[in-house]
Amino acid sequence: MNITCIISNKKYAGKTFLASHIISSFQILNMSVCYYKPFIMGVKDSKLYDIDCIKTRTYLNASDIFVSYASSGIISPMHSINIQIDERDITDTIYENSLNYDNMILESLPLYEPIKSNYNFYDMILDIKLENKLNIIPVIEYDENIIHSIIEQVELFFNKKLKIPFIVINVKRNLFISNDIIEYIKREISPIKIYIIEFSSENNQKIEDIKYSDLIKHLVSLY
Repeated sequence: MNITCIISNKKYAGKTFLASHIISSFQILNMSVCYYKPFIMGVKDSKLYDIDCIKTRTYLNASDIFVSYASSGIISPMHSINIQIDERDITDTIYENSLNYDNMILESLPLYEPIKSNYNFYDMILDIKLENKLNIIPVIEYDENIIHSIIEQVELFFNKKLKIPFIVINVKRNLFISNDIIEYIKREISPIKIYIIEFSSENNQKIEDIKYSDLIKHLVSLY
């Protein structure tokens, strides 16, 4: 199975926003796809926010959306976030879905905020990579630490011998972007590409077209 693992260095960086656009684009291209977020922490209006966002913005059925651990028992199967995390819950879910889907959008927790000391993101990723085609896509929010955040993540994954095909910079509306900073980052991380998306908090409508076409073309070409 082709797995696109979306990560970030902090919460609310726009992972679910990007995931919804990738899922919708894959559906428009008639590619079978599912969504998996092993750990859900955000609850809003008695709903699991990320799951509700994916259901609202894409045409995935509830049966195409998967969670293993969550802070609220709204969607099944789930367990208390306080119990021992078993990595096999995650790898088994991925294996089972590989029998039914060609593509999975896997949304990770922020890298530096593991929920339990026995959960190791890198061990899990290396296990997943053994039997699947894996691409890791970091999402970085554009802020005053943008240069440090991107270079740090590139070095982090390079040291783990994990490849990143491109990085996504998430820019909130009406925020000034320095072209000099973007060009500097491009030079520093070349040949890794950079794509810029404009984050929107409007999560109440279906995505009907491919908005970030260059990003999607690049991602599809990897598979």
